[in-house]
Amino acid sequence: MTPASPVPENRGNAIIGALGVLAGVFVLASLVVGFLQPSPSPLDTYSAYLSHVNIYWTEVFLTATAGVLGIPFFAGVGRMLTSRSRSVAPAATFATVTGILVAVLGQFITTGAYWAITQVPVGSTYLSNAAFEAAFWNNFGGLFALFGFALVGVGFILFGWLAWKSDIVPNWLAILAFVGGVAGLLYGAGFSSSAAGVLGFFGFILVLITFGLWGIVIGARLLMAPKGRSMDPSSAG
Repeated sequence: MTPASPVPENRGNAIIGALGVLAGVFVLASLVVGFLQPSPSPLDTYSAYLSHVNIYWTEVFLTATAGVLGIPFFAGVGRMLTSRSRSVAPAATFATVTGILVAVLGQFITTGAYWAITQVPVGSTYLSNAAFEAAFWNNFGGLFALFGFALVGVGFILFGWLAWKSDIVPNWLAILAFVGGVAGLLYGAGFSSSAAGVLGFFGFILVLITFGLWGIVIGARLLMAPKGRSMDPSSAG
């Protein structure tokens, strides 16, 4: 009986790499589309949605797709970095993946609520109530975004620590993970409030840029790695 051939440790890295590149492209595209959205006052959110329905749902599609692709990507990267710390790597993966899920859910809640409001009777009697309901769900979904970005921030900080001087992740990308992680924590701590809107705005952008560059750069490195070569996370990069 012929023994089974050993399975190479890097089997499937190309799949993880492809998922990362696609996730990075989609999340950066969602960031661009997000700039096209208006920034209305709470009671004007419903009218803003009605005027930009396609933009809102395009961003939902891009963000959700980035999340679906990004979750297995970050899980795969966490698995590759397990040898650097068997306790920190699972924690980094859990925080990042959970944060992505929560943040995407928050966007679905908000935009889905806007759509649901459009299905109720139309008329002056319902107009003020529709504006109130939209403002409520906008704030409710925003809480999910704050918590989700804070979790992603924790995950990025842990990933940055794991990735420092590894062959999988360039050192500059590890530093970016620290920066993006701190930005996520600050955003989640309430820096999106009107008192610190500028900090919240840049924190939000930094998290998405970190997500996008990690996906594209690491994904490309995994795709271009010579066949059969093991990406040893313990070696200097």
